[in-house]
Amino acid sequence: MNPDIKKRWLEALRGGEYAQARSTLRGEDSFCCLGVLNDLSGLGTWSDHIYEISYKKAKEVVPEVYKKWLAEADEELLYDLLCWIEDEDVLPEDHPVLLSPGLKGVEGLVRKAFDSDKVLDYLEKKRQHFPEEEFAHALVVHWAGLPCDQPPVEHAGEKKSLAELNDDGASFLELADLIEAQL
Repeated sequence: MNPDIKKRWLEALRGGEYAQARSTLRGEDSFCCLGVLNDLSGLGTWSDHIYEISYKKAKEVVPEVYKKWLAEADEELLYDLLCWIEDEDVLPEDHPVLLSPGLKGVEGLVRKAFDSDKVLDYLEKKRQHFPEEEFAHALVVHWAGLPCDQPPVEHAGEKKSLAELNDDGASFLELADLIEAQL
């Protein structure tokens, strides 16, 4: 884990600034331990209990994760993107994506067009975000240098995830000690 981020996370968990939530990243005025990490990252914004990270921010902060997501985008999403691109005149009329009769054979062009700043600016304006809370969380995990989104720690002779321990009643102080010793 990134030592500077780890230090900030431990300080936040021990500092009393955050009230602790259970079974959610963020409650009304509280956070689980991983919700605190999301909040500290500053990569996104909270919409109720969901942490949203914009496409543009994701590309800027963790380009390799963004590119992997874009490479794995399904055909339905690519079609929706093509429609947005067409409807909003994001690309010149003679762009190969717009001249194609359909998606067959142009997936790479659509992906390349979607990777353009003009398309990202459009999505930002429309407040479009990565659709899954889990993906936003994965970006924070990458930013923090954690090995996975549910890092296991040893507690009472068992390996458990931080989220599981948080939800089972471990305090922020207990979790901070485990993070400090094991991550």
